Amino acid sequence: MKRLRSKPEVTLELVPLIDVVFLLLIFFMVTTTFVSETKIDLTLPEAASGEGIDSEISAIRLNVDKDGRYSVNGVLLDQHDRSAIAESLLLSTRPGDPNQVIVLSADSRSEYQSVVTALDALSSVGLYNVAMKTVLPTTNQKKD
Repeated sequence: MKRLRSKPEVTLELVPLIDVVFLLLIFFMVTTTFVSETKIDLTLPEAASGEGIDSEISAIRLNVDKDGRYSVNGVLLDQHDRSAIAESLLLSTRPGDPNQVIVLSADSRSEYQSVVTALDALSSVGLYNVAMKTVLPTTNQKKD
């Protein structure tokens, strides 16, 4: 008489697979960096000198475009007056932090009054640590 051998049952353990998937998910969430883009197009003014800002500092980004529109941390403001800018800045700041860094990026074609209005709004909410964002001048200009 011949004995029938039963084949060992093959099982797929899902728990270790799920653990590995969660570890990969956590790894990619922690190591991903996000690009900070503004919703308005800026042509920054040129400056031959200046200091850079540490990219790890959590700075508030205040942008002024050529048409006098403002955005705070990439959010375009509906109103373009000092009180609307100040209100948006208050929502974006850490309360009671006098060292909060503000990066003001104004289009080189924007009106001077638009920049003054932005600086006035910063002053009205007690933010004085302001850095003006510029670019280095291009070196391929013709010299006479």
